[in-house]
Amino acid sequence: MRTLQKNKYSRILVSLAVFFTFIFIVGCQTTGRGSQSSSTRTLTSLENTPLEAKTVATALLMRLHGEKEISIEEKVSVKNAGVFPAVKVGQLDSWYLYGLEFYEVTPPEKIGGATYVNGAAYLRDDLDRGMKVAFFGDIVKTTDGYELKSGHWQQVSPSNPRTELYIVPLAKMSDFGNSDLNYRSLHKFAQANAIPVKGPSAIDTESTDYAIFVFVKDQLLPDSQFAVKISDVRRGTDGFSDLTSYHVFEDGWATAIVKGHFAFNQEKAFWIKALYTPKDGDARVVGLYSSSPQPMPSS
Repeated sequence: MRTLQKNKYSRILVSLAVFFTFIFIVGCQTTGRGSQSSSTRTLTSLENTPLEAKTVATALLMRLHGEKEISIEEKVSVKNAGVFPAVKVGQLDSWYLYGLEFYEVTPPEKIGGATYVNGAAYLRDDLDRGMKVAFFGDIVKTTDGYELKSGHWQQVSPSNPRTELYIVPLAKMSDFGNSDLNYRSLHKFAQANAIPVKGPSAIDTESTDYAIFVFVKDQLLPDSQFAVKISDVRRGTDGFSDLTSYHVFEDGWATAIVKGHFAFNQEKAFWIKALYTPKDGDARVVGLYSSSPQPMPSS
């Protein structure tokens, strides 16, 4: 039985975090970062990566976008991409490829005629949220391209999920209705009403009622935990969490809101800690924010 475990001895790493060597060439106009819509997509090559590995990854990405027939490198096609599990229609349409890595590519002469590919794809959406998908597939060469014989993918936990913080005057909260509350609407509200915190002159340092929003930016699995604490100590995971409330949305997205009477100045500085606890692991700080405004860099 194939597994999605990482093979550290045969890992092939392809980093796309900075350079989009692996690019969707879309035949129509795109709207918004990572938002793509096209019935035909061609994928450019990844240097020094076996074509079988690229083909399996391409089939996975097209399957996640609801497409079973794809083309890769113009003249090479893959059949039977439908062996990969499907997702809800439209669920990942706005997601784009951010990174890709291959852990194992075993040639066909070693396993009886099919090339085995094991790797992970990193996806982002227009809110810069991230998702990690592990996958494997068995692929064979045909007279007119490639054919997938088997394949599977599943979402995996992020190693260190990213977080994002906004500070909103509590008086502004009355402008926000709860009837259509979801991650996207809450993020849009916090972003639009947040106070600037990059310079001492840009923030009221007197004690005022605020709501501190901390958004998880990488999708969590149900067996993990997320918490936000206030502390006067920078190190460690200890802190005060009685003021924190949580909004957990569909598909593993969470937001913490800390409401209180805060002063954002150096004399009364405190730390805001975002904690992540993976399954069978210990809590660790993945987001650390100071309440003291940072000096603006000199020009």
